[in-house]
Amino acid sequence: MVSNQESLRPQYALRVGAHELDWHDADIDVIDADLGLSGVSAAERNGFKELVGRVDLGEID
Repeated sequence: MVSNQESLRPQYALRVGAHELDWHDADIDVIDADLGLSGVSAAERNGFKELVGRVDLGEID
């Protein structure tokens, strides 16, 4: 992940923005497992799979 610092910064800036909107830490998850991977296919994107699974289970919306 060290080589993807330019992608990492905006991900974590969203966390700061959520805090500024009074979101609680427990309600914020940054899924950064896919940084540096192509969006062409979800096959190797575990972070995306986690996100879709959690939406499907109704854990997040």
